[in-house]
Amino acid sequence: MISVLARRAVQCGQFARGIRIDRSLFPSINEEDLEEKYVKGGGPGGQAVNKTSNAVFLKHQPSGIWVKCHDSRSLESNRKQARKLLLTKLVRGIWLARKK
Repeated sequence: MISVLARRAVQCGQFARGIRIDRSLFPSINEEDLEEKYVKGGGPGGQAVNKTSNAVFLKHQPSGIWVKCHDSRSLESNRKQARKLLLTKLVRGIWLARKK
């Protein structure tokens, strides 16, 4: 949720107006805490998609939260997108825990 707000703030140019995002609210992701696997994708795209390992499975060990990303054919693009999704899930989990 916070990352969505930060993205909207950047898109709307609110940083120029003096509004700042508190970075202490964002969780830090250490590479040692991540379990990353490359698995074969599926779905439309035929043989090229089904034979290559370009889908990324990313698990945050301390929290147990995981994501699987297969948005594109590019492994690097999927790795970046999986990290963004994982950060969004972690932020959402922290936000919901604080809200209770």
